[in-house]
Amino acid sequence: MHVFDDFRPIYISFIFILIILLISIILYKNRLGMINGFVITSISLIILIASIYMTNLAGVLTDELSMSGDAVSFYMFIMVALLSIINVVAYFYKKR
Repeated sequence: MHVFDDFRPIYISFIFILIILLISIILYKNRLGMINGFVITSISLIILIASIYMTNLAGVLTDELSMSGDAVSFYMFIMVALLSIINVVAYFYKKR
């Protein structure tokens, strides 16, 4: 068990939120006006910044404790980054 296994549920939550956001962009019509470019960009950017911070923190802790890194958390970070970009692009593409 790694010290950084505690980051995995947070990454999974971020991925889950971004997937729900992507599904809502693709499938639902914006009848209530709750989904707009500002909301999509803000949520994606906040999640991306938090993920960058957590990945950086895991790297610093790994270096300080002379441990090996966690590849699964890094792959989850890559997925979060890709989903964040896809959400913004999908919204503005669908808006056209």
